[in-house]
Amino acid sequence: MKILLTGITSRHCNSGRLSLEYAQATKCLVDALRQGGHEVDHRGISWAEDLSGYDRIFCGFTKPNSFAPNVRHLVNASWIFTEFTDKVVLYYDDWAAMHAVQGCQTTVRTWDKRKAYWDGQLKTAMTADEADRMLKMAKLFGEGHVFKGAFIPAFPWADERVLCSRFPAARNFLWDPTPFSNVATPVVPSSPQSEKKRKWILASIQKHEDWLKKEKFGWEVECYGVRSLNQEIFPENEIRAIYEKNWGVLAPKYPVPGWWRARFYHSAIANCILFCDREEQRLMNGPYLVFKSEIERSSDAELAEYAAKQRSWMLGNVVSAPVTVNRINNFLGEI
Repeated sequence: MKILLTGITSRHCNSGRLSLEYAQATKCLVDALRQGGHEVDHRGISWAEDLSGYDRIFCGFTKPNSFAPNVRHLVNASWIFTEFTDKVVLYYDDWAAMHAVQGCQTTVRTWDKRKAYWDGQLKTAMTADEADRMLKMAKLFGEGHVFKGAFIPAFPWADERVLCSRFPAARNFLWDPTPFSNVATPVVPSSPQSEKKRKWILASIQKHEDWLKKEKFGWEVECYGVRSLNQEIFPENEIRAIYEKNWGVLAPKYPVPGWWRARFYHSAIANCILFCDREEQRLMNGPYLVFKSEIERSSDAELAEYAAKQRSWMLGNVVSAPVTVNRINNFLGEI
């Protein structure tokens, strides 16, 4: 198939102006599709561009009224959603997409205010045709249009019934992006385990103060990634180097457990111990079902044993690239 992969955020559109690169599902999806033999263009589009030459158009989506969408990409994507509706395959790389339908309903309800805001973000205001398409796109989602299919990045242990309940597609395909990113390759940590510090590392661009207060960790917690909290921001390879020097990695609670995040694999590869929310622990079970107090009072030898068991479990539960590619192709042939 000839496939266009695009969307409403800069990452969806393969922008070269991103300030921070990190492992994320969009680029993994491009790689997976290409390994499946498809010709993939990963880019933004121009308004009213002729896209008739594509067999499928993968269009990334999230809440239109959140901070993430690039307004110009959002305007251009409205052309895709309203002109090529039957060719669209939805894909997601941010859990905020769970609230996309609600965001579209809000957009329709507060259209005048939302349009004025978007006009202010653009160098020139939307044309009448663009504004019409934007409103039609919001209604398409807000009024319950069901697309043929959607790709949702998820771990193998995710609860499919719960995870798929908020996505507007006739069929949802849960897939693990891990084998298509560098996090799947086991490496030998450069820092000896004997030099690891008893600290928890939380690297996230989102705020998680409430979760941290609720958990009441005994070890010191080092946080990175939230600019508004004056936290340091490092490229992903530097964050992974920080993991290697410490024993603990934190994975805060997500609205729906099982959504794919690279830190789970980064932690395993760095021989760290990952502590996640209770609900996710129960889904994963095994060596991830741990009490933080038990971890924090363990000896170095015991910590090394915990880390080894988690690493073995995590790497053993990655779905291989060939299996995933075959499943993707089967799914595309059915929708």
